Amino acid sequence: MIVNQKYDQAMIFTIEKNMTLEEIQQGFRTLFPFLNIAFFSQMHEKGHGTSVKYRINDPHLTLASLSEVATQADAGVSVHPTSRVIDFELAFQRTFGIGIQVLRKSRMAWLEITKTDDWTLDKQNRKARDENETPLEMSVMM
Repeated sequence: MIVNQKYDQAMIFTIEKNMTLEEIQQGFRTLFPFLNIAFFSQMHEKGHGTSVKYRINDPHLTLASLSEVATQADAGVSVHPTSRVIDFELAFQRTFGIGIQVLRKSRMAWLEITKTDDWTLDKQNRKARDENETPLEMSVMM
């Protein structure tokens, strides 16, 4: 994958198998403050969400402790601002054998990204930033 030259190395985050879910979320949110990642024991198809009953909620677990596939992973997954959401989710699932869902902040809630998972992570983050910086009164009128 070719990374747009306007992004420097500080804008790339690599996820490794020995990282905890909390460390992954913190690193991801450093790059994308208006996005988050949820982890699941089941994977999902493009354009679909994942049932909350499969959500992994213990932030102290490592990827390697959750999946045999993750223990065998030789490399990590790099997170680039120019990566499409679906490509990032699929790369993560293939590499670690764990389902993830990228979430976008929308006021007081986190929304699963399903309809726009062909957008880049950067575009999703900018969309959420713009939505969250608009005063609530104005957003109701739009």
